Amino acid sequence: MIAESSSVLARLLHECQLDWLVGSYADTPAALAALSATLEAVEEESRVRFGNDGTQLSEHFLAKEYERNPHKVAAFLQALGATGSPPMLLMAWRIIQGAEIRSLRMTYQSGSGFHLAVTLISPRNGTPEEYKTDDISDASLLRHFGIMKIDGQPVFEGFYPLHLLE
Repeated sequence: MIAESSSVLARLLHECQLDWLVGSYADTPAALAALSATLEAVEEESRVRFGNDGTQLSEHFLAKEYERNPHKVAAFLQALGATGSPPMLLMAWRIIQGAEIRSLRMTYQSGSGFHLAVTLISPRNGTPEEYKTDDISDASLLRHFGIMKIDGQPVFEGFYPLHLLE
């Protein structure tokens, strides 16, 4: 099962032009095992927050979703390459699935502190969801947010794949 699962994840990474993610590890099986373990941790985070109705993000789920929405899976896998933080990866997936970014608070003090808190609103029931981190690496996820103005007012909207130059 691990070999089958790893081959699914490897194929997805390749199709999303993220082969470098596996190449950043000493060996491919270790890379795929680590990434798979992170996906399992994101699923566990989802179960803790939402119970049995929580998001499933197994390789097989992502492969099926890729057939329907390759841009969504590409954005999520890019996030997986940026952070191993289960709460922040769950946040990314929730935005990809339509959760509204209600607020974002970030504090930073050179050499002494970083904190990011993002509040989402569930597309199903309007319930607020809070995602927090003290790891500055997670700030890299912000570059995936759609950033715009509507009627002159600031808006963060969506979570999108970056179009990286080859």
